Amino acid sequence: MFVNLLFMLGFMLLFFVIVVGIIWLTVSEDNYSKDVMPTPGNFIFNGKEYHNPLPLAQGSSTPYMIKSNLVERIRILYQKTHDVLKRQDIPFYVSGGTLLGVHRNKCLPMPFDDDIDIHVDYEHKYELFSDAFTEICAEEGLKTLFLKFNTVNCADKLGAGVRICLKDNQSQPVLDIFFVKAVGTEIRKIDGWNGDQVTYSYRERWDVKDVYPLHEKQIDDLSICLPNNPERMLVQQYGENVMKEISARPKLFSHSFPFLFRGIWL
Repeated sequence: MFVNLLFMLGFMLLFFVIVVGIIWLTVSEDNYSKDVMPTPGNFIFNGKEYHNPLPLAQGSSTPYMIKSNLVERIRILYQKTHDVLKRQDIPFYVSGGTLLGVHRNKCLPMPFDDDIDIHVDYEHKYELFSDAFTEICAEEGLKTLFLKFNTVNCADKLGAGVRICLKDNQSQPVLDIFFVKAVGTEIRKIDGWNGDQVTYSYRERWDVKDVYPLHEKQIDDLSICLPNNPERMLVQQYGENVMKEISARPKLFSHSFPFLFRGIWL
């Protein structure tokens, strides 16, 4: 009896792993085309011609470009979120791969990045977690996403932010709003909180002069909110070679995968 139970549990676990694996592989491929960004060379992206002068980093994955329909949705999502935050007087700036795309590649999104990242000061956390903000987003055709069991009072690394997507019952793309806070002469990304206790990222921290004052520029036909010194921030986060070579993550690690499990999001 006990042996049969163990066998059944083992079979169910194996079946679950296989199903999740198939979904993971399918979703990871879904956002990407078969077109590869040349390294270096000219290429067409979002109906426009761009030039990449940089070589591919040794050990990098192939920089497959995301599909054109996803590009359009990402740009719409950014513009709508930009308008909402501006109207609510919440300063923000693009960060991570999004900042890398607009600064290095002069396009949004970066050709092989399937989401958007922005930073907002921690002082706006309560406002962004509020029902009022969710309603304002809904009026603009946006939907807020919060990881279950993570709240304005307690959140782990995955839940320490607000996600926004287009309000059309499709989970992709997603815009991540992460929080930052000034600590002395540094601006630090926040990886979680428990009441008044805040956990900071060890790697994502920058000189306050590299972040502020913020600027807004027209890049790739969009109004992009930028930190004061994008290049120094990118070098701090990704290393000295970030402006010298292209490094792409494997498609297997698509940003879309966690959002397939709608039951874990509010």
